[in-house]
This record gives sequence, C-alpha cells and structure tokens, in this order.
Amino acid sequence: MNVAREEQSLVDQFEATLPFRLDAFQREAIEKLDRSAGGVLVSAPTSSGKTIVAEYAIFRALREGAKVLYTTPLKALSNQKYHDFVRIHGESGVGLVTATTARSPTGWPRTVAAWRPSSTTSGRSS
Repeated sequence: MNVAREEQSLVDQFEATLPFRLDAFQREAIEKLDRSAGGVLVSAPTSSGKTIVAEYAIFRALREGAKVLYTTPLKALSNQKYHDFVRIHGESGVGLVTATTARSPTGWPRTVAAWRPSSTTSGRSS
C-alpha cells in the first residue's frame, strides 16, 4: 500500500468535511505535517485559515485513535472552539477547561488543577 496515497486520501477526506477548498498554503502545511515526525509552524495573517492545519491534525489524530489537547490563549476563543468541536465530534468526545469551567470528555480524568500566578511567583523582584 502506498503511504503517500493513503495520506493524500486522508487530506481529501478532511477537505470533504469543509465548506470550502483548502488554500495552497494550507495544503502545503498539511502535507509537510504528514511527512514529518514533528510538527509545522504556520505563520500567516489573522483570519487567513491557519487553524485549518490544526483541525486537520485533530482529524488525523482522532482517526488514529489518539486523544487531542487543543489550547487557545483566550477564554472566549476556547468557548468558541469547544462549541465548534462539539458540533463536529459530539459532546461526549469534547472537553473544555478554563479558569472557571471544566467539562471532561468521556474517558478523560475529571480532576482539573489550575495554576494562577501570584505576586510571589510573577518573576518580579521587590
């Protein structure tokens, strides 16, 4: 079996779930992600579609039976992506952890520890 052909078909399967075609930079990043043992760094302007590369990685990982942890820098974005992923993968397969919320997907630990920096751990000297 040709591995490149299998990966290409997975990219095509992913693209079929989207309401649009992949841009050239998205397809290039995904192909490099599939060929590498590590990851890729995608640098592009805001709203250009960088997240699609991460969503492909999630698509591929879930197809392989892996669990995925997706992080965002903002609580509002975390909530948005939670609802997006619930629509795609179902509520039982998606969790959310923020400073004020913890929803664990089926089969994941329900214990959440939150670390918040204090004035003694901020790295500032008095």
